[in-house]
Amino acid sequence: MVVVASTIASNFGAVAFAGVSDVFLAGFTALAAGGVLAMLAETMIPEAFHLNRRFIGAGPHSDSWSLCFLGSAAS
Repeated sequence: MVVVASTIASNFGAVAFAGVSDVFLAGFTALAAGGVLAMLAETMIPEAFHLNRRFIGAGPHSDSWSLCFLGSAAS
């Protein structure tokens, strides 16, 4: 079921984003990478934040946003 949903979503994304600019795609990719980093931080570093786990993923995700804005400002 997950494979079917992923296939449909990837085909929809390929059709929907076929004519957009490279800058938009780079920003969208940076946002997705930030989400992946946030999920990794939530699962792999809970020992470092054993008292407060709510904001573990906020750091890596905000870092990816800052890189996204720096990259778009440079172009």
